[in-house]
Amino acid sequence: MSLARAILLASLGRAKMRIAGLIGVLLMLATSSAAQDWTAKIARDDVYHSSVLSLAGAAHLSCYARAPENAPIVASQWHTVNVGQPWHYLFEAMQALVPVEPTVLEVEMILFVDGTGYRLPPVVRNELEGTWQVILPMGDPMVTALKSARRLVLQVGTAHAWELPVAGLATGLKEIQDACISSWNAIGLPTPPGVGGTPSAPARPAAAPAQAGFALPASLQAYANQQCRGSAGFPQGALKAGDLDADGAPDVVMDWGTITCNGQRLRNFCGAANCQFDVFLSSRGYALSDTRLATRLEIVTHRSGRMGLGMGGTASVCGQIDCSVPWLWNGTAFVQVP
Repeated sequence: MSLARAILLASLGRAKMRIAGLIGVLLMLATSSAAQDWTAKIARDDVYHSSVLSLAGAAHLSCYARAPENAPIVASQWHTVNVGQPWHYLFEAMQALVPVEPTVLEVEMILFVDGTGYRLPPVVRNELEGTWQVILPMGDPMVTALKSARRLVLQVGTAHAWELPVAGLATGLKEIQDACISSWNAIGLPTPPGVGGTPSAPARPAAAPAQAGFALPASLQAYANQQCRGSAGFPQGALKAGDLDADGAPDVVMDWGTITCNGQRLRNFCGAANCQFDVFLSSRGYALSDTRLATRLEIVTHRSGRMGLGMGGTASVCGQIDCSVPWLWNGTAFVQVP
């Protein structure tokens, strides 16, 4: 039996619908019969806990949690681009399932579970990873349906559909869900309603949202004081916090256009229009990780679901780069990802 069967669908409708009819079947070659089964792999170290459900050569469903030990990501085997957000799965489709031109950056997918179709959010090409990705809530109705699925058909665009095996899917899905719920609970995140499993209290107080009552690390205050050669003050808007490196802790963007030094607002850190912005990442111990001149540098949500940097600048800055494209941390540097 092959890894997947390509099926032309007679009609496609709205997000939830029945498969109307099958026009033809095209068999694909499989690397081995063992690749037909979904297999779960649970990995644990002092940096991350990972749980991945894989259909070899075709697709992955994964969830990740920061380890309670909270060891630094730097110098570890981990790359933060892989890590999804709590209570969500990262769904990845391999290139074999998405036969489109290299210039295409987004595709529409519908997953038919026992004949009922669920339209996924926009699935985007991750050029860093070489896969197609979308983030799905654990409590999504489609995810719930997968737990008892007897037949799966993945519709890609309007011209391709692949029948995927279901062997190992239900048991593997339960295994990775239970593992990730346990890991998130261990770092103080209570299970939200509708996710599955037994809701539990945090093992330790959960961290406050980055934008709510965020306390500036002492090392950043010391850095700012040194830059000011005195006492640095942070009016509203001078600091922005968000999880840019996906390690579960807030990172900081420091706007030198609004910071005060010894009670005065200086222009030492600005040109005619662009000002200095410094970025500090928790995964690097809040060491200075990026500096740039811009008219604005904001923390934005990328369409992949990750947090990134949105930048604005004068023609002297944005004439050299496309300021409309956000920047994501790849474990080493910020890179632009459409």
